[in-house]
Amino acid sequence: MDPDLKARLRFDLRPFSMPPGLRVLVPGWPQARWGQGERSLVFLGSFLASSASAFWAWGTWVGWVALSFAFFTHVASAVDAVTQSVFPRRWRLAAIPLAAGTLALFLYAPSVFLLSQVAWLEFETDEPGRGYLVDFRAYRGAVPRQGEWIWMHFPALTEDGAAEVVAVPGQKVEWTGRTWKIDGRDLPLHGTLRQAAWPQTCQFVVPEDQILVEPEYSDVLEPPAGLLVLVPSESVMGRAWARYYPVWDRRLL
Repeated sequence: MDPDLKARLRFDLRPFSMPPGLRVLVPGWPQARWGQGERSLVFLGSFLASSASAFWAWGTWVGWVALSFAFFTHVASAVDAVTQSVFPRRWRLAAIPLAAGTLALFLYAPSVFLLSQVAWLEFETDEPGRGYLVDFRAYRGAVPRQGEWIWMHFPALTEDGAAEVVAVPGQKVEWTGRTWKIDGRDLPLHGTLRQAAWPQTCQFVVPEDQILVEPEYSDVLEPPAGLLVLVPSESVMGRAWARYYPVWDRRLL
């Protein structure tokens, strides 16, 4: 027999002698174990590139498209590994729905649900370009602490936004006419002092059912509201733990 023909007819038994098992959870791993380096790099490289793009553009339509591509790449790698390691051939047709359903149900759906609870992207209504990652589970059975950033609904307006907690229930707040003090300590603010709504001096204790906040930007509120605002605790929706957009201003809060 012609040596070239014999080489083409040679059957690779490695997929049968080394079943993929749980290695299908890592795109390209079974193929790499079987010595299929180029195929492994295609699957792994495509998956890593699309996953990185999904992370970078998380919460936008670009991010969802990239995540979908990562999912289909993962499915293609798993199907390829299964079809190479099963016999007879008729069982290979079941690999596509089996791989897609298993990965979607046990890996991707739980991951997306978890991220939607602890890192959901929210944009401010008045500034669509400002986006924050919000943990909606942070204050279930708990209250915000001083210095934390929160995502909340401003009762006086019809919009949501981010704000920093300045004082919590029971804390003494004082406006000296020049600076704010919380429990006797000076309070540095982020925005420009604009206190037309406050008297020259005042003191008060934050009520039990309210918190004192400073919105990140004073233009979130109408001018008469002042720079610091007392809001009901029930208006807090979650903790804004990172500013994600614009991209050049990403940082943890």
